[in-house]
Amino acid sequence: MSLIEFLVDVAGTVGGIIYNNLGSGKNKLSQLIKRITVLNEANEIETFSPSQLYFGNYNSTFRKKSKKYTILTVTLQLRSNRQEDIVRKIQEIKPRKLEKGVVSGNIFLDIPGKNIHELIKISEANKLSESDAGIASQNYNRLLNKGSAKAIDFRTLIEEIRKKVAEKTGVVLEEGIEFFGVW
Repeated sequence: MSLIEFLVDVAGTVGGIIYNNLGSGKNKLSQLIKRITVLNEANEIETFSPSQLYFGNYNSTFRKKSKKYTILTVTLQLRSNRQEDIVRKIQEIKPRKLEKGVVSGNIFLDIPGKNIHELIKISEANKLSESDAGIASQNYNRLLNKGSAKAIDFRTLIEEIRKKVAEKTGVVLEEGIEFFGVW
């Protein structure tokens, strides 16, 4: 199946990609949605068509704070294509080789006119770590597991990065990820 070759360079799960409306360049998975089935807060199953959904920059209906959904299934409108054509498209994208241990897409949301990687570098927050949780060297807006880091290690590291960047640059970074459960 074709039309999703651009995802070769996107870190995440299908549900996470839809939830955050991620993609590569102008290509977003949300553009290919035919139907999404979710579990709502009342433990009821709901089905949405694209016209019932909102997708914005790093945002979607599913990120709204007023209602929580768990994405169960996503039906995409794809097309058949020859394997060699799909492979050629993927090779044209030339996916970045992620360093070993990278466990996330971007942690912080983009800020117009600001480069998150540079803000973290300028503030020297890229040198921070918490237990085995660290910061990727290719993109300081991604996390790295150097061994056996736990969720709490990543959460603590993210807070330390935010704090250091705010102290050094005056810019408050907003997380593009959400934490679930009791912390």
